[in-house]
Amino acid sequence: MQLTDLVSLPTIGFGCLALLGIAYHYRRSTQSTKRPPGPSGYLFIGNLLEIVNAERPHRIFSQWCKQYGNIVRFTAFGVENIVINKFSSAIELLEKRGAIYSDRPRLVLVTEIIGWDAAMPGMQYGQQFRKHRKHSNALLNANAARGYTTIHEELASRLLSALASQPDKFYDHTLIYATSTIFRLAYDIDITSEKHHLIRLANSAIKKSAEAFQVSGALVDVFPFLKWLYTSYPDSAPFSGFKTAIDSLRKEVASANNVPLGGLDKVVPEDEHDICGLAGILYGAGQETVTLYWRWYTTLKFSARHKLRSMPSCPMTDSQNLMTGFTSLILTHWAAPLVIAIPHTVTQDDVYEGYFIPKGTSILASIYDMLNACPHPTEFNPDRFVDGTDLGDVPSDTRDVVFGFGRRRCPGLHVADNSVWTAIAQMLASFEFLPEIVDGTEQLPPLKWIEAMTRYFLLWRNGYGLLN
Repeated sequence: MQLTDLVSLPTIGFGCLALLGIAYHYRRSTQSTKRPPGPSGYLFIGNLLEIVNAERPHRIFSQWCKQYGNIVRFTAFGVENIVINKFSSAIELLEKRGAIYSDRPRLVLVTEIIGWDAAMPGMQYGQQFRKHRKHSNALLNANAARGYTTIHEELASRLLSALASQPDKFYDHTLIYATSTIFRLAYDIDITSEKHHLIRLANSAIKKSAEAFQVSGALVDVFPFLKWLYTSYPDSAPFSGFKTAIDSLRKEVASANNVPLGGLDKVVPEDEHDICGLAGILYGAGQETVTLYWRWYTTLKFSARHKLRSMPSCPMTDSQNLMTGFTSLILTHWAAPLVIAIPHTVTQDDVYEGYFIPKGTSILASIYDMLNACPHPTEFNPDRFVDGTDLGDVPSDTRDVVFGFGRRRCPGLHVADNSVWTAIAQMLASFEFLPEIVDGTEQLPPLKWIEAMTRYFLLWRNGYGLLN
């Protein structure tokens, strides 16, 4: 009796395919349970203590990557986190797989309790985010940004006059330049002093929100059921001071978002809330004078070393776009203001380089490491990105790292570039900035970094300003 008398050939074929399928899925499931390497941590709290005790968290991430590899896993209260330090990994996950890697962790304190729910950077991926992205792109895209040339040049002219009359107040003048640009675009309001009540209101709300998040945001974000402590805990109960402070901050945030625009005619409340939130976050992100500050210092350093004494006074013409990109490329590499990108969260299970990445994992892209993946990264080298240089795993244009990735890339990059370049070009065209002469040699102001999520530096010499 032959085998075919007992079992038909189609049945045998189907059985073989089934066995191959089982073997394939078994192999895939075995591989997909393999997690990225990383520090072991402690029971329940994971690696929280190591991060909290680190003076500069991004440095410990860099240490872990050197020890465990280019993709590192760590946990905090059971929450999965992965650090990636290669540009190619960021492109693969956050760009090419953006459909599932564009969410944010749930920021309960900041968005749901304090009131920044209409702020796009912390917004979870969905209909509201897409709505905000559409509106912000319409206002800030490359073509729209070119239309703001007159505003940039007008405000830069004011900056020059202020620097000429009071050069010792460099920081105050650049603060006004940055904030007035955003207020003009977002609210059509002209700001001429750092003491303007709207600046005070916005800055206070932003600063207090950041402080509240650092102090108490971690637990309620990990354990959302604690939200009731901020919303329903009795004011007369013991230890209720924190709730009173949060209630006050919530009102301050609402005022900061709503007061500049006032009442909007013929706009439904939902849209008005979104418009106010979008305008508020434009200010919150755009007023960060650190952008102008660190670019200015590196431009001064570039100027001193290469004897650059003037720049075109009309930098926004098409003929200057290449120079704008080149300057941004140099400066963003040497002193990127953000060292860790705002975390992305994956919305479904995934596998990358043989490692299983479960749904809900936060992906932290180490901008610091990506921009240092080149020879002698701490040296100021304007020729670093010239063709033929050994770049390592970095992009040809570092703005592809500095402004974020994929669907979460900062929509204000074009306006930021144009605004900063206009100020720098006009300052260099109008003034001669020379380093101090000490014992017959040029000496630039000493550089001291303050590094947290954003990167600042202090300039201690008179005439160059002081960032406190």
